[in-house]
Amino acid sequence: MEANDNPPQVLFGDLYDEALNLLVEIRDHMAERRSMANDGHLEPEARLLISGEAFRMTAQLGDVMPWLLVRKAVHAGEVSQPDAASPLNRFPGASASREDRIPSGSLLSQDLRRLVKRCDDLYARVTRLDELAADGRQMPGQKRPSGDSR
Repeated sequence: MEANDNPPQVLFGDLYDEALNLLVEIRDHMAERRSMANDGHLEPEARLLISGEAFRMTAQLGDVMPWLLVRKAVHAGEVSQPDAASPLNRFPGASASREDRIPSGSLLSQDLRRLVKRCDDLYARVTRLDELAADGRQMPGQKRPSGDSR
Protein backbone atom coordinates (compact mmCIF):
# COMPACT_ATOMS: atom_id res chain seq x y z
CA MET A 1 0.00 0.00 0.00
CA GLU A 2 1.34 3.41 -0.94
CA ALA A 3 1.48 6.29 1.52
CA ASN A 4 -1.50 8.13 0.04
CA ASP A 5 -3.81 5.10 -0.26
CA ASN A 6 -5.24 5.92 3.18
CA PRO A 7 -6.03 9.68 3.15
CA PRO A 8 -9.56 9.30 1.71
CA GLN A 9 -10.37 6.75 4.42
CA VAL A 10 -8.97 9.14 7.03
CA LEU A 11 -10.87 12.10 5.52
CA PHE A 12 -14.19 10.28 5.37
CA GLY A 13 -13.65 8.62 8.74
CA ASP A 14 -12.89 12.00 10.31
CA LEU A 15 -15.96 13.57 8.71
CA TYR A 16 -18.14 10.68 9.88
CA ASP A 17 -16.75 10.98 13.41
CA GLU A 18 -17.39 14.73 13.31
CA ALA A 19 -21.00 14.15 12.20
CA LEU A 20 -21.57 11.50 14.87
CA ASN A 21 -20.05 13.68 17.61
CA LEU A 22 -22.15 16.63 16.47
CA LEU A 23 -25.27 14.48 16.62
CA VAL A 24 -24.43 13.49 20.21
CA GLU A 25 -23.83 17.14 21.15
CA ILE A 26 -27.19 18.11 19.64
CA ARG A 27 -28.89 15.33 21.61
CA ASP A 28 -27.22 16.47 24.84
CA HIS A 29 -28.13 20.09 24.19
CA MET A 30 -31.74 19.17 23.48
CA ALA A 31 -31.94 17.08 26.67
CA GLU A 32 -30.77 20.11 28.65
CA ARG A 33 -33.29 22.37 26.88
CA ARG A 34 -36.08 19.84 27.45
CA SER A 35 -35.31 19.94 31.15
CA MET A 36 -35.47 23.75 31.11
CA ALA A 37 -38.78 23.65 29.22
CA ASN A 38 -40.25 21.19 31.71
CA ASP A 39 -39.22 23.52 34.53
CA GLY A 40 -41.04 26.40 32.81
CA HIS A 41 -37.84 28.32 31.95
CA LEU A 42 -38.53 28.47 28.19
CA GLU A 43 -41.34 30.28 26.43
CA PRO A 44 -43.38 28.30 23.88
CA GLU A 45 -41.91 30.36 21.01
CA ALA A 46 -38.37 29.50 22.14
CA ARG A 47 -39.25 25.81 22.47
CA LEU A 48 -40.67 25.79 18.94
CA LEU A 49 -37.63 27.54 17.46
CA ILE A 50 -35.19 25.26 19.30
CA SER A 51 -37.10 22.13 18.24
CA GLY A 52 -37.18 23.29 14.62
CA GLU A 53 -33.44 23.90 14.55
CA ALA A 54 -32.74 20.55 16.21
CA PHE A 55 -34.91 18.83 13.60
CA ARG A 56 -33.11 20.58 10.72
CA MET A 57 -29.67 19.73 12.11
CA THR A 58 -30.67 16.11 12.67
CA ALA A 59 -32.02 15.91 9.11
CA GLN A 60 -28.81 17.39 7.71
CA LEU A 61 -26.70 14.88 9.63
CA GLY A 62 -29.07 12.16 8.43
CA ASP A 63 -28.02 13.15 4.89
CA VAL A 64 -24.31 13.44 5.70
CA MET A 65 -23.75 10.09 7.41
CA PRO A 66 -25.03 7.71 4.70
CA TRP A 67 -23.22 9.70 2.00
CA LEU A 68 -19.97 9.35 3.93
CA LEU A 69 -20.54 5.61 4.36
CA VAL A 70 -20.99 5.22 0.58
CA ARG A 71 -17.77 7.17 -0.07
CA LYS A 72 -15.95 5.05 2.49
CA ALA A 73 -17.24 1.92 0.73
CA VAL A 74 -15.96 3.25 -2.61
CA HIS A 75 -12.48 3.73 -1.18
CA ALA A 76 -12.60 0.25 0.39
CA GLY A 77 -13.50 -1.23 -3.01
CA GLU A 78 -16.91 -2.40 -1.79
CA VAL A 79 -18.89 -0.06 -4.09
CA SER A 80 -17.93 1.04 -7.60
CA GLN A 81 -17.55 4.72 -8.44
CA PRO A 82 -20.41 4.54 -10.99
CA ASP A 83 -22.71 3.01 -8.36
CA ALA A 84 -21.71 5.70 -5.86
CA ALA A 85 -22.42 8.38 -8.47
CA SER A 86 -25.95 7.12 -9.12
CA PRO A 87 -28.74 9.55 -8.18
CA LEU A 88 -29.72 7.28 -5.29
CA ASN A 89 -26.29 7.81 -3.67
CA ARG A 90 -25.83 11.49 -4.47
CA PHE A 91 -25.86 14.03 -1.69
CA PRO A 92 -29.18 15.95 -1.55
CA GLY A 93 -27.47 19.31 -2.00
CA ALA A 94 -27.03 22.64 -0.35
CA SER A 95 -29.51 23.94 2.17
CA ALA A 96 -30.26 27.55 2.95
CA SER A 97 -27.94 29.12 5.47
CA ARG A 98 -29.59 29.24 8.85
CA GLU A 99 -27.86 32.46 9.82
CA ASP A 100 -30.18 34.24 7.40
CA ARG A 101 -33.24 32.71 9.07
CA ILE A 102 -32.29 33.29 12.70
CA PRO A 103 -33.08 36.86 13.81
CA SER A 104 -30.30 38.64 15.68
CA GLY A 105 -32.46 38.92 18.79
CA SER A 106 -33.23 35.22 18.52
CA LEU A 107 -34.29 33.08 21.40
CA LEU A 108 -31.52 30.59 20.52
CA SER A 109 -28.65 30.25 22.96
CA GLN A 110 -25.08 30.85 21.82
CA ASP A 111 -24.42 27.13 22.31
CA LEU A 112 -27.22 26.21 19.93
CA ARG A 113 -26.09 28.85 17.44
CA ARG A 114 -22.62 27.28 17.48
CA LEU A 115 -24.12 23.83 16.86
CA VAL A 116 -26.17 25.25 13.97
CA LYS A 117 -23.04 26.81 12.43
CA ARG A 118 -20.97 23.63 12.81
CA CYS A 119 -23.74 21.57 11.26
CA ASP A 120 -24.15 24.01 8.36
CA ASP A 121 -20.37 24.04 7.79
CA LEU A 122 -20.19 20.23 7.73
CA TYR A 123 -23.15 20.05 5.36
CA ALA A 124 -21.51 22.58 3.03
CA ARG A 125 -18.21 20.66 3.03
CA VAL A 126 -19.93 17.40 2.16
CA THR A 127 -21.91 19.18 -0.57
CA ARG A 128 -18.61 20.34 -2.11
CA LEU A 129 -17.12 16.84 -1.86
CA ASP A 130 -20.18 15.38 -3.59
CA GLU A 131 -19.84 17.92 -6.40
CA LEU A 132 -16.18 16.93 -6.83
CA ALA A 133 -17.09 13.25 -6.95
CA ALA A 134 -19.99 13.82 -9.37
CA ASP A 135 -17.79 15.82 -11.74
CA GLY A 136 -15.23 13.02 -11.70
CA ARG A 137 -12.66 15.34 -10.16
CA GLN A 138 -10.07 14.13 -7.73
CA MET A 139 -11.24 13.94 -4.14
CA PRO A 140 -8.91 15.32 -1.45
CA GLY A 141 -6.17 12.78 -0.75
CA GLN A 142 -7.23 10.54 -3.65
CA LYS A 143 -4.61 9.04 -5.95
CA ARG A 144 -5.07 9.72 -9.64
CA PRO A 145 -5.32 6.60 -11.77
CA SER A 146 -2.16 6.08 -13.82
CA GLY A 147 -2.42 7.88 -17.12
CA ASP A 148 -4.92 10.43 -15.78
CA SER A 149 -3.51 13.90 -16.42
CA ARG A 150 -6.43 15.97 -14.96
